Amino acid sequence: MKRLQIIYLVPVFIVSSVLCSNAFGYKVDKTWLGKVIKWNTNNVTYYVNTSGDPSNSLSAIQSSAQTWTDVSTSSFSFSYGGATTSTAVYKNDKRNIICFGSMGEGVLARNGVWSSKITGKITDSDIKINTYYSWATDGSADKYDIQSVVTHELGHSLRLLDLYEDSDVNPTRKTMYYKTPAGNTEQRTLEQDDMDGITYLYP
Repeated sequence: MKRLQIIYLVPVFIVSSVLCSNAFGYKVDKTWLGKVIKWNTNNVTYYVNTSGDPSNSLSAIQSSAQTWTDVSTSSFSFSYGGATTSTAVYKNDKRNIICFGSMGEGVLARNGVWSSKITGKITDSDIKINTYYSWATDGSADKYDIQSVVTHELGHSLRLLDLYEDSDVNPTRKTMYYKTPAGNTEQRTLEQDDMDGITYLYP
């Protein structure tokens, strides 16, 4: 059986449906049997539908994916598969889509991950960015930064979970820290705990 988990990114905080704490500076997700939820491949292809996006969003999204791919201690990589017109997010069609669309007030982005309830194997992950809010790629103080948000969301696609401690934001905000204010570009860049997380999942 497969399960769908949707993680909501909102202007003030991110709510994750399942949390699994550990003693490290990152959090991973597990099945009820204790299996770590992750891809069974080290290369995942994603497709982008840029309809309704702000200028230069594709480049920002590709940079987000490359940030995780560039972690030298991990074998994982994201590969850009090209443009798509699909908006079929949260469907287990084994096509990982990033797209834009209005979802009303209160949610910045949603990440839906399909995985096996037994083995933890991920089969699909889709991200939808809410066009109700204003987005930018240049760090504008009054808009949300696509690269920061997508880097965080792709961390959820890897199956890293949100971080909530004061130490996760001070002195530097980690990519997987749960708060994402307007104008924030800090989460474009991974901190050591973010890199340790992907390395743990995909050494």
